[in-house]
Amino acid sequence: VSGTVTETNAFGDQALALFLTSRVEGSIEGRSVNLTKTYDGSGGVSHSVMYTGQIDASGRRIRGTYTTSGTPEGAFEMVR
Repeated sequence: VSGTVTETNAFGDQALALFLTSRVEGSIEGRSVNLTKTYDGSGGVSHSVMYTGQIDASGRRIRGTYTTSGTPEGAFEMVR
């Protein structure tokens, strides 16, 4: 799995960019999802975020946890 993400700059330097962009790469195996989102430096943001989750039975929702620098940060939910 791979792609790009553009999101509102909610935590970077808004004087540098109104939006942050990143590259996403990962894998799906059965219902398990592993993704890494790496920011490209826009808005002064250039770290990576790792997402590990499970696809629900409907195939429309992924829930899991995310980490930065190997430190657990919190929960996430993706809905299609």
